[in-house]
Amino acid sequence: IRGVAVLEFRRVLFRSWGLTLRTFFDYAETNNVDSAQHGGVDQKLMSTGVGADWNLSKHIRMKLDWGYTLEPVRREANISNPRGESRVHASATILF
Repeated sequence: IRGVAVLEFRRVLFRSWGLTLRTFFDYAETNNVDSAQHGGVDQKLMSTGVGADWNLSKHIRMKLDWGYTLEPVRREANISNPRGESRVHASATILF
């Protein structure tokens, strides 16, 4: 990969008692140096969604995001992540 560009916008909808609800829009672009040799293609990635962060204490944080693809992801000539597909990502962090 020769170059990568990423842009992300977030907007907080609600914040109270350690809970934050937000919307987001992501855009990324990659350029491959030799896509024929490495099997990759140039990509434009776009998604939007909503998320929540919950700080239970200063040592425990939980995060949940739901994203919706606006641009399909291609692997060579095959589409592996079609437009309109959605995914949920969850994480928990414990600091000590």
